[in-house]
Amino acid sequence: MALGLIPEITRYDRDNYVEIYTKNITKPYLKYYKKETKKRKYFGSFDYGSVMMPIHS
Repeated sequence: MALGLIPEITRYDRDNYVEIYTKNITKPYLKYYKKETKKRKYFGSFDYGSVMMPIHS
């Protein structure tokens, strides 16, 4: 999380929008791809153009 922004890639519903290939992610970085719980509220739909999307996506 940066500046209070939640990375789109950690949304609990991200699997409806993107596919994560965990075999291509080194172990120390897997924690950054952990999905949030449904308790978190999102304001809007998945944003592919978000500044919080990983640059390689």
